Amino acid sequence: MSEKQAGTRHTAEIGSIKISDDVIATIAAIAVSEVEGVTLVPAVNPTDFRKLMQKARPSRGIKIQFSDDGITIDMQVLIRYGLVVAEQAKLVQDNVVNAVESMTALHVADVNINVVGVSLDAVKK
Repeated sequence: MSEKQAGTRHTAEIGSIKISDDVIATIAAIAVSEVEGVTLVPAVNPTDFRKLMQKARPSRGIKIQFSDDGITIDMQVLIRYGLVVAEQAKLVQDNVVNAVESMTALHVADVNINVVGVSLDAVKK
């Protein structure tokens, strides 16, 4: 895999189109939020108070890499207690691929989901 680039370019008849990593990450973050019971975990060091106080971008916690095979998207998520982890992760992968490919016309080679915890939010007692 090649090193991370600052986005990707398309060549059109009248010029080029550049899509930044942040745009792709934001599309992926929104796609994650559409899957019930899954929450994206932002990549913020809890000891960095300044970053914790800044308004969080929805794409924080998503890593984008480009290669000849396409885009690789890495993310960390929480799955709500009571849901089947593998099924929810697969729904996230499918939703992210569909959203990114349909909105950017770029090929997504991989969506790597790292389930880092279980959320107790909205668990019925």
